[in-house]
Amino acid sequence: MTEEVTLGAQIRKIRTRRRMTLQGVSDDTIDPDTGRPTLTLGGLLRIENETRTNPKLLTLITLARALNIRITIDPDGVLMEDLEEDG
Repeated sequence: MTEEVTLGAQIRKIRTRRRMTLQGVSDDTIDPDTGRPTLTLGGLLRIENETRTNPKLLTLITLARALNIRITIDPDGVLMEDLEEDG
């Protein structure tokens, strides 16, 4: 049986493999719909800790850009592909 890897665990794994801090990934670009930052330090921490399990699309786009990953959303959930992974 395959163990399901959560969105937060995948993000943390990629971020730590790249030796990026939470601050280095967070982004204070303003979301035009809410007038709030797209990915705050606290928001990223909640995603990694699985207390925010359904982040907004703009948040996922911001994460993809910051971590250089490809994110695909399908009926099974959010899939990530590390674009910097060797081989």
